[in-house]
Amino acid sequence: MRVDRAIDLNRIRPHHVETFERLPINNDFHHRLTQKGIDLWPILVALKDWSARWGKWPEGERLNIRHKACGHVTAVRVVCSDCDEPINARDVSQEMSTAMAMERARMAKQATRRKTSARA
Repeated sequence: MRVDRAIDLNRIRPHHVETFERLPINNDFHHRLTQKGIDLWPILVALKDWSARWGKWPEGERLNIRHKACGHVTAVRVVCSDCDEPINARDVSQEMSTAMAMERARMAKQATRRKTSARA
């Protein structure tokens, strides 16, 4: 899947500050997820799991995620929201939304205008 870097970074940059809140605890600062960060949590855990699989940690995994209700160490599982079957990148296809197609066309038009005015 190709991600347009400008679109990706421009959409993410304003939100990263709102993902964590800084809390003073015992003369130190700790970070806690805001609601926006909680929505991002599955991605953070998936990156942690990816790092554990592909990273070279000499003493094993650095962080475990333990489910409070049952007490077991757990991992993120991606499932279809309709049928609950596990899915991965090879099981799905991506379709650009109408809104995204319109945004890309708008950005392309702006880029063409910039190039034209730079030549003049």
